[in-house]
Amino acid sequence: MVNTDKVATMSKLAIYEAGIGKKELVLAKYYKSDYIRYNVLKTILTAAFCYWIVVAVLAFLNMEYILDHIVDMDYMHVLHLLVAGFVICLAVYWLFSRIYFSVKYEQARPHIIEYNRLLKRMEDHYKEGVDSAPKNVKIRGTIVENDEFIDY
Repeated sequence: MVNTDKVATMSKLAIYEAGIGKKELVLAKYYKSDYIRYNVLKTILTAAFCYWIVVAVLAFLNMEYILDHIVDMDYMHVLHLLVAGFVICLAVYWLFSRIYFSVKYEQARPHIIEYNRLLKRMEDHYKEGVDSAPKNVKIRGTIVENDEFIDY
């Protein structure tokens, strides 16, 4: 006999995993602070790399001016401008990426909590039924309804 509740739960899980769950279940592997730090670090490294690429391209585009004024240039002023621009660029990217990934995590959190609730229900179906629970059914992630242990 088909257990309709079990089939409905399995369908909800499959729909979530095939849809938005593909991206959101990756978030469930991390605590919020770890997820934010990891992605901010990636963003900062990418921004730093891109900043120096842009500086190099601008230097090559203005090579004629640089070579004409190489003796007259104030190298300390140029260095201060480059470093100040670099610090400002990294600060802006740090701030926006921190906000973006924090919001992204918080938006995914209720869906993952519901997903974990459905997984627990499936586990209960297997425990009460004749079927034995498959070995690959487990609760994913660290996000739960009572999140007192999650460090922010």
